[in-house]
Formats: sequence, structure tokens, C-alpha cells
Amino acid sequence: MLVSGVIILDYVRLIRSDKSKNWERWLAPEDWAVINGKIDATGWYPYALFRRLGWAAYKEVAEGDPSLTEQFGRFCMQGVLQVHPELLVSGHPVDSVIKAADMWSDLFQGSKVTSAVTQHGDNWVTYRFQPPEEENDLGSIAAYAYQMSGQLVELVVKSGATKVRAEVSPEDHSQLITIRWESGCL
Repeated sequence: MLVSGVIILDYVRLIRSDKSKNWERWLAPEDWAVINGKIDATGWYPYALFRRLGWAAYKEVAEGDPSLTEQFGRFCMQGVLQVHPELLVSGHPVDSVIKAADMWSDLFQGSKVTSAVTQHGDNWVTYRFQPPEEENDLGSIAAYAYQMSGQLVELVVKSGATKVRAEVSPEDHSQLITIRWESGCL
């Protein structure tokens, strides 16, 4: 299974920028060739690399703290929007999240990853992320869900919503992320 380079770009930048962390504890020796090489945002990279990069960032930088993981997700969305500005629908947060969900499913090749908006209203949206069936580490699935919630919060804020908050909850083999806001441009 492969993931798009846009997904790993900020992980690689983070690891390159902070040599003081014990990255080797979480990364495989073969990961360093990618980390030290040129990352193509539209290229394809092994899912296992993506998984290790995300877990390393979660453990070394966020130290397992979901709120720090959400903050990193917000930062990552800024980079995603540079590569995919078409995701942002100014004044329409729900439409922006729907576009992002459609795109994220396309950023994984070789295994079924479900990324979809399951429900929405005027000032809220529920997004479901279901990792591939072979992904069975519930800790890394939850960590990615918190990062994803940060990405969605940033997208909704950039779309024009204010007082945005997120809730992450597991459901079977997937994670539900509900984003709510008190006002926005609809």
C-alpha cells in the first residue's frame, strides 16, 4: 500500500528540523533514505513509512498528547492547502470538509481507506476515517484521528467559521470526528 507524498511532507520536515529527538526508536533504517531525500508532494511512498513517521511524531513531539497532535494537524493542513488550494471553499466549511474527504481517499493506493462525511448540518460536520483493515494498532489509529481532527479544524477555520471545536470518538474499526462551530459564512 502507498500514500501520497503530501501526507508525509510535514512529518519529514519535523524530523529534519529537530535532531534532538530519539527518532531512531520509532523509525526503520530504510526510512532515513526518504527523510534525507527530496520529497515529492505528488509522489507515492510506502504506507509503513507513513505510519512510522506519524507514530514517531506522536511519541517524540506530542508525547502522546492528543491536543498537541491536533495542533500539528492544523499546521499540516496549511501545507496541504498549499498543494491543494481547491479544497478551500470560502464561506462554506461543510463543502470544504466534503472536498477534503473526497481527496483524502485518493491519497492512499492499494488498500481500502474510507474517508467520508457521514452527516452534517449548518454548523457541524461528522467525518469518518476508516484505516485499512490490516491496520490493527488502535493507538496509532487514534493518534492519526486527532491529527486529522486538527486538519479539519484548520480547514473549517480557513473556510470562515469561528469558535471551532472538535470531538474524536472511536466506532468499530474507524474514527468519527465531529467538528462544530458557532458561526460561519454559509
